[in-house]
Amino acid sequence: MQDHEIPQGTILALHDGKATVRVDTGGCNGCGHGSSCSVGRMASGRVTRLELDAPPGLRVGERVSLAPPATGLPLMAALGYLLPAFALVLGAGLGLSLSGSDGGTALGALAGFLLALVLVRLLSALRPGLMPVPRIEPLSTRSISIVPLSYTEPHHER
Repeated sequence: MQDHEIPQGTILALHDGKATVRVDTGGCNGCGHGSSCSVGRMASGRVTRLELDAPPGLRVGERVSLAPPATGLPLMAALGYLLPAFALVLGAGLGLSLSGSDGGTALGALAGFLLALVLVRLLSALRPGLMPVPRIEPLSTRSISIVPLSYTEPHHER
């Protein structure tokens, strides 16, 4: 993941091994649309506060980055994207077989999709550890590689 895609925030409070992090949301800049992104314009100016496990050595006011979790993303992608899509198709097929009409197919698809969303919501509420949680990384400890440049005098042929 490139640096411009990694969310950054500021430590607001530290208590009992937890840190409250203020994250400014303003879009991801991932597609290159920049300031013309409508999602970024809707999110700009909004503030998200997260309470995450605090690594030792953090100070209030320090700038940090929120690293993506190492595990859990594929499972959440499957639950969040594949299950609703699969349930929509399954519901449409069931609606078609029961009613034999386009309206029944549409209602079956909608019912399957909504049922999958409710199921994902229930699963995430019953198993709090199922949701991946980002890690706090102080910006000061991130490695920056500096490549020295060598200069050679240009050679001109005569």
